[in-house]
Amino acid sequence: MLNQKKIIWLGALCLAVGSVASIVAITREAEANCIALDERKIRSSAVEYYLSNYKVGNVSVQDEDGKYKDYPYLSYQNVSDYLSQYPDCCHYNPGKYDGRSLLFIERVVEGKCGFVSMAVHTRYKKEDGSIGVTTPSSRVWIVDKNYQIYEYFRDR
Repeated sequence: MLNQKKIIWLGALCLAVGSVASIVAITREAEANCIALDERKIRSSAVEYYLSNYKVGNVSVQDEDGKYKDYPYLSYQNVSDYLSQYPDCCHYNPGKYDGRSLLFIERVVEGKCGFVSMAVHTRYKKEDGSIGVTTPSSRVWIVDKNYQIYEYFRDR
């Protein structure tokens, strides 16, 4: 006959095994959601995020004399316009970027999948009316299972 202590220990053991199994199942589901991501949609989401959140009034460009001059910023018409000019602008980095991995809670609870890096090409209108493009700068964001883009604290 089982005494009360053995029943409590047996119940705790069952609870622990059940909890571990649940955590494993949730982790596998989160990984499957991230593996299923479409890189074209990730690229589109990153460009859309950039076009919506990084608007500038003027662009400072260094001329041949080493002096900076401000030119009016020219926005892209839409995501397709940007991607038609720079189809390889973005790269999805599942797992790690710059030595940093997503935390367990970010992956499993928040549904974040990895990092997306983007080479940003900023357009401006030159004095003669032609279009200039700056040397690409780099941005890094975090993408989740729903293609939502989030700021990455190291992106400066």
